[in-house]
Amino acid sequence: MKRAILGFLCVWSVASSAAAWEPFVVENGEVADGNERMAAQDAQTALSHYDQAARALPNEPGVHLDRGLALLESGQLDEAIEAFERASQPPASREIRADAHYDIGIAQYRQADAAATEENHEEAQRLFREAADSFRQSLRMRPGNADAGWNLELALRRLREQEEQQDQQDQQEQQQDQQDQQQDE
Repeated sequence: MKRAILGFLCVWSVASSAAAWEPFVVENGEVADGNERMAAQDAQTALSHYDQAARALPNEPGVHLDRGLALLESGQLDEAIEAFERASQPPASREIRADAHYDIGIAQYRQADAAATEENHEEAQRLFREAADSFRQSLRMRPGNADAGWNLELALRRLREQEEQQDQQDQQEQQQDQQDQQQDE
């Protein structure tokens, strides 16, 4: 039940992030078309427009942020992280950098959750740590951001869960090794 509640809260938090999405506004038809498609929840078509905009405006952090959001919604997490990392670099404003780090955390959290589902506890732990670090970076740039604070706490809880599960798995393996040794004697 606890896991179901945490899962719901994570989905709610991520959904509230998407609901709070504010498009980067620049005088570029591809960005405008991408924003329109994202608002219509058509991330794949939006991505096509943002790709065109990124070619035309390669040094515009907001374009990379929007592109990352489209990739995130399309489930292309590694590529989304790359786009968010580009958006987090100077000359990006503090607000865009805070958003980019927050969104990196969301992508890392999703990767960690997938690793946890596959019972790859070490990878899940690494990714939950990275997600927590990304949320912390976002909070440093935008102190008091409730969504980043909430997701930081959620990532830390999931990290502790994975550590506990790893400990249990290690104990079970150790017990099995002891039983195998006793049978060999």
